[in-house]
Amino acid sequence: MLTSNLYAATQIKQSEETAANRAGITLYELMERAGQAAFERVQFMLPNLGRILVCCGSGNNGGDGFVVARLALEAGYDVDVFQPEYCIRKNISPLSDCQKARHKWSTYNKSVLNTIEGDKQYDLIVDALLGTGLANNVRDNLAADISQINALNTPILSLDIPSGLHADSGAILGTAIKASCTVTFVGNKMGLVTGQARNVVGSLYVADLGIFPYFTHLEPTQVSVFTQSNAVALIPQREATAHKGNTGRALLVGGNKGMSGAIIMAGQACARVGAGLITVMTHSNSIPPLLMRQPELMSIAVERGDLQHIETLINPNTLARTGAIAIGPGLGMTAWSKALFNWVMATKTPKIIDADGLNFLAASRKVFDLRNSIITPHPAEAARLLGVTVADIENDRYGGLHQLQTKYQCVVLLKGAGTLISDGQEIKVINAGNSGMATGGMGDILTGVITGLVCQGLPAMQAACLGAWLHSTAADNSASAYGSIGMLASDLLPELRLLMNPNNNK
Repeated sequence: MLTSNLYAATQIKQSEETAANRAGITLYELMERAGQAAFERVQFMLPNLGRILVCCGSGNNGGDGFVVARLALEAGYDVDVFQPEYCIRKNISPLSDCQKARHKWSTYNKSVLNTIEGDKQYDLIVDALLGTGLANNVRDNLAADISQINALNTPILSLDIPSGLHADSGAILGTAIKASCTVTFVGNKMGLVTGQARNVVGSLYVADLGIFPYFTHLEPTQVSVFTQSNAVALIPQREATAHKGNTGRALLVGGNKGMSGAIIMAGQACARVGAGLITVMTHSNSIPPLLMRQPELMSIAVERGDLQHIETLINPNTLARTGAIAIGPGLGMTAWSKALFNWVMATKTPKIIDADGLNFLAASRKVFDLRNSIITPHPAEAARLLGVTVADIENDRYGGLHQLQTKYQCVVLLKGAGTLISDGQEIKVINAGNSGMATGGMGDILTGVITGLVCQGLPAMQAACLGAWLHSTAADNSASAYGSIGMLASDLLPELRLLMNPNNNK
């Protein structure tokens, strides 16, 4: 089971006992269920038996590990248990659930290792060292153990969370287990789906242990993964009598001299998600390549960087019928660029602000009315908008998202692995995308997609979520067909069209 709702570690901690009580089970029985769910994943990963190393800490996560070790031994696996000596020396009550699980393991007369024997070969490692309560960097002695485990180059199954990962933010606290697979318990955790977590979680599974129906009534959440079913429900539908005048009008602004590629790709993406009439306001030098690449796009040549000149270029009635304006792709940071930025920001049309549009926004001391608008920063742009470091953003992506939304009072789409989107009321996570997207032009495609959706009538939050899902899923489909390395931003264009028509066979 992989539920879309996401929870903070404190929510799990404060309500799992009550949920278990309502389900009629004790916390130790809950630990046994966690161990059983994890063991089922062991069987999936290692179906023909084999040698397993189970690494246990001193808390409940370690107790889960002892349950897994016992179940694996009973099933015929060759099992070693490692528990660091400093965990054994901890003053832990013999009545704790972890100690109960350790005692059951000891009845099989199997010793507990306090060092990892480097000459032994294992087929699978189970990581049950640290749970979701970790808030500070991993201590040096345990960090050394984690490094040694990672260096074994053996598939790793992490229980609840990879040891060393922050359960709420997805930041790595000094070092972390690099899992092949993670099975998390009760509810999915916020930190498992964004930021650095994407490097260490591996395949993610949720085992609700039979208490989630009780838990979800105790802990409402405004954070969730945006799913395929969410996406399909939002894709604009057309009547048979639709025409270009009622399928959305968009204006895209950018493409300074020598930077035409960005605005061209934004325009192409806008068209591929169904916008009916698209106008590109760009530098005169960008007009020839624009029309050569995509003749369906209309163009306005901006010769000079002054407001009076810009205002003469577009009919006020046309502007009034425009459903969305994108500002930023290939805009640059010149006087020409600034004049266009100021003109766009003075309009009342919903805006999608990206790239150098965000840099002008960060540098401006003016407070803009951005209601119904969307900003789409990557972590470096987010850092400039907030006057902090990129590390500050990446170490707490949810916190950075909240600060951006509070400051700019609009829909914020924070790019990166596990893109986050917020309108101040709810947070959506895009659990799609791949490393092939780390190439120039991807952000321009996203800007065009979202602009095309807004101009077709989707509210800003819905357009940002659907746009980011389409963008990331198009990249996943392209990677599935051809591989992630060498992917180009323009490779997403045909995939976008297919995704916008889910009832058609590929």
